Amino acid sequence: SGGAPQDGLADAIATAAAICGDVEVAKKITTGLESNATARGLLEAGDREGAIEIAPSGQFKKFLESGG
Repeated sequence: SGGAPQDGLADAIATAAAICGDVEVAKKITTGLESNATARGLLEAGDREGAIEIAPSGQFKKFLESGG
């Protein structure tokens, strides 16, 4: 279909969010994306609450919610 694979795109955005050095930029580029990868990117950018919001249900979300 000619597009980037969805998981690969999420991983690239997560990496960009993690290394951009700006929480606001990280929030902008992860808006509307729900994945563990993008949540991890927000966490690394310094936005734990945002990471909790976009993390899908599961072990990583539970980890974030517990303060880990």
